[in-house]
Amino acid sequence: MEQASLTLQEIAELTGATLFGNPHHVIFNVADLESATEQDASFLANTRYEQAMHKSKAGVVFIDLKSPLIEGRNFLQVKDPSLAFQKLVNHLFREAELLSGFTGIHPSAVVHPTVKIGKEVSIGPLAVIDQGAEIGDRTQILAG
Repeated sequence: MEQASLTLQEIAELTGATLFGNPHHVIFNVADLESATEQDASFLANTRYEQAMHKSKAGVVFIDLKSPLIEGRNFLQVKDPSLAFQKLVNHLFREAELLSGFTGIHPSAVVHPTVKIGKEVSIGPLAVIDQGAEIGDRTQILAG
C-alpha cells in the first residue's frame, strides 16, 4: 500500500496558505519543529519557538503573517498556523486510516492499563503504549 503524501502546492490549496518555496516538495508526515525531517510539516504558533524553527529540518513550516521567512526554506504562510496545521493532520490521518484498514484497538496491541484513551482512537497491530501515556481524541497510532 502506498503511503499518503501531498505536495506543498496541494497543502497550500487544502489549507488556504500562501506558499513560499518549492511547490513540488512532498510531505509524508507531521512533527514538532525539533524532530521534523525534510518529509515532515511543522508549525510555528508562538514566537518563543522561533529559534527552534531556524534550526528545524522540517520540509515546510506553517507560519503566521508576521513571522520572518528564511531564504532557501519552505513556508506556508497563513493567518492561523495551528488551524492550518490541524487541517493537514486531519487530511493525512484520514488518508492513513483508509490505507491501514484497522479501526479501534487491534488485539495484538499492548496497552498498559494506566493509559488514558480518548474518543475514536485507533491503535494498530503490534503498537505498544506504555504506562502513563495519554492519547487524545481521534488519534491514530499505526502498526508497530
